[in-house]
Amino acid sequence: MERRDLLASIGAGSTIGLAGCLGDVEILMPPASRNNFNGTEDAERPEIADIPCPPYKSDHDRSICSHVGDTDTAAVSLMVRPERTTLDDGTPTEDITLTFHNQSASDLRFNPHSWRFWYHSNGEWTQLPQNVSGSGLLTVSAGASYSWSFSEAIESIQPNPTLDPGLYAAEIGVPDPIHSDQWVGCMALVQFDTDE
Repeated sequence: MERRDLLASIGAGSTIGLAGCLGDVEILMPPASRNNFNGTEDAERPEIADIPCPPYKSDHDRSICSHVGDTDTAAVSLMVRPERTTLDDGTPTEDITLTFHNQSASDLRFNPHSWRFWYHSNGEWTQLPQNVSGSGLLTVSAGASYSWSFSEAIESIQPNPTLDPGLYAAEIGVPDPIHSDQWVGCMALVQFDTDE
């Protein structure tokens, strides 16, 4: 997919405004003054840890946003390493790894292709359209973890994407180990900068 096509598809997706419903988002909210991130390349850009979780209405029962939550005590979380890298012609110059951690006492089974992605621009989060969907079952044992590359994860919804500089949010849905009949959206943020 060409960069212009990806941007057009982002614009055609559903826009999630900052006034959206937070529902049961399990995060430590930063002060309101930190809600001004607009995706610009100026020196005032806050660190990822200062950016609030994407507010949106999820069909998951609750969400855990690992960059602002306490991942040491969370039963499940999604971590990203590194959180920031540059792009070269729409491709990350470093491998980005998304790792799901199951720190609960239960084995968790879920679809390893059930990703959602958002792009942050002009003060709003826009969900990237899902052009394809994969199926499958993955079991992550209690106390274990499982990793994907960022490219592998985003290609599960958009084949051959060309990324643009800016802030992205990734989410994978997993069974809630605390409430057996519910689901959790585990979220992480990554920043792509221009290679200058």
